[in-house]
Amino acid sequence: MGRKPKQKQRRQARATSSRDKGRLVERIVARMHDRPGIKVEINVFLRPHHAKGSKREIDILITSEVAGYPVQIAIECKNKKKPVGIDYIDAFVGKLNYVGIRHGIYVSSTGYPTAPLE
Repeated sequence: MGRKPKQKQRRQARATSSRDKGRLVERIVARMHDRPGIKVEINVFLRPHHAKGSKREIDILITSEVAGYPVQIAIECKNKKKPVGIDYIDAFVGKLNYVGIRHGIYVSSTGYPTAPLE
């Protein structure tokens, strides 16, 4: 009976550690893009662009202008133990469509699986 609380504490410590590592990746990527004339925001919640619905979180949102036109780029950051699969990429594309952002970058600290050539 004494082991269960310790196991739970270890699981919570790992979960917090994993979350902290993910936030660290976000901060590093945000700083890499911090330049004059560019607005960099971390953990931004955006509403859907064309309908009612719940807000979605964008890890990093970059806003600037190109030739006088406003441009937004969303960056998704993952710090998983294994390479990020296509299901994560598909979910990110769905999120971009939902909030109306046309440009996105996906950052994975462990890379992406390689597909065999056909």
